[in-house]
Amino acid sequence: MGLNSELNQCVVDLLNFSRPASQLRPEVMALKNILLNVSDFNACPDEGIAAGETLTPHGLAISPSNAARCTDDYVRTIQFIRGAHAAVEDLLDQGHESVHLLYVGCGPLAVLLIPLLVKFKGQGVRFTVIDIHEESIQSVNAILDALSLDDQPVNLICGDAMNCLTDMSDAPDVVLVEVMQTALQKEPQVAVCRHIMQNHPQAKLVPESITLSLIWVDPAIEFSQNHVNKDSFRRDLGAVFKFDQTLIDGLESMDCDVIPAAVVAVPDDLDLSGLLQIFTSIQVYKDKEITAYQSGLTSPLHFDVDLTACLGKRIHFEYQVLENPGVIVKEISD
Repeated sequence: MGLNSELNQCVVDLLNFSRPASQLRPEVMALKNILLNVSDFNACPDEGIAAGETLTPHGLAISPSNAARCTDDYVRTIQFIRGAHAAVEDLLDQGHESVHLLYVGCGPLAVLLIPLLVKFKGQGVRFTVIDIHEESIQSVNAILDALSLDDQPVNLICGDAMNCLTDMSDAPDVVLVEVMQTALQKEPQVAVCRHIMQNHPQAKLVPESITLSLIWVDPAIEFSQNHVNKDSFRRDLGAVFKFDQTLIDGLESMDCDVIPAAVVAVPDDLDLSGLLQIFTSIQVYKDKEITAYQSGLTSPLHFDVDLTACLGKRIHFEYQVLENPGVIVKEISD
């Protein structure tokens, strides 16, 4: 099988919605290997995968090597590809003769871009692709050339999405952003999406929504290897923070460093032998979702708080949009 035939088969498999994402790890790794082999990118630098990361005023831009490694989180990779594909296809089905997709944080392999280029070739879809690292942009250029995809309408930009889109006269129809970690910590997903969607609120945002919830778990059950319905043993105390276009539209100040979040009431009968954790769920696009434990992005995080002191109290949360983004506790009240 030739290189392009192998690539085409990968794209067919990944966009076959009858196949669950959990069953497609070999296909994702095959796609990654194709992209690595045709690029000149060194995925395993001697100095480690963190070398080359960039700290921005709104969060950490992980290194190109670390970005390439994120492909291995295959459910995440598949669902983002499928979500972006569905968003573009919806617009085409609605009669749009052309669709402009803005993709922020492509990394050195642009693993979310390449399948879309293959699938939508000749269908009036154009792409603006941004990454803060020149090494990544150079790698993507090499990939497009090697796979004969460089004749398609792709505009590659090296820069920080927070300040390199001010003169963007060609408004995007779909905005694809994947610069996030578990519980929306460290990376600038919230800041970037807020900034772009403020200026282009008519666009479809991928992912559509990210919800952080505070959940009590029994560690003896939650961390066991037994095949039980762990969800039935959890107590969901409520959403701490939900980030979506509705929230962006409702913000009074678009440049604020802190975004108001939820107030969660802690029941006074919680078992003190349990733990509070932050669970992340991602609605990528419509029914394309990533739920707890399906991805590194949705691995629950321990919520470091004195549970005894919180019983019967109300926890007031905020989301800080600064160099170290994340949910923080504003206060605990009666």
